Amino acid sequence: MKSWATLLKEETQKQIREPEGKGWQTFGEIHKSLRCGKGKAQRVIKESTRSGKCEVFSGTQASADGRFSTQVWYRLK
Repeated sequence: MKSWATLLKEETQKQIREPEGKGWQTFGEIHKSLRCGKGKAQRVIKESTRSGKCEVFSGTQASADGRFSTQVWYRLK
């Protein structure tokens, strides 16, 4: 019989949706690598997705305290 902690961990893992493959970055990671303001980083991402140079994945991620939040990842094609 599994412990309640093991069952909770397994159920939590089922609810997490993260992108598969390499090269995915969150807005925060892109913002740091561009070394510019948030507005400029948002414009760069918006233009890249509109032109088809960048793909987008919307999923869920667990925080350190176990709560779920929506997260968007981006990857250059």
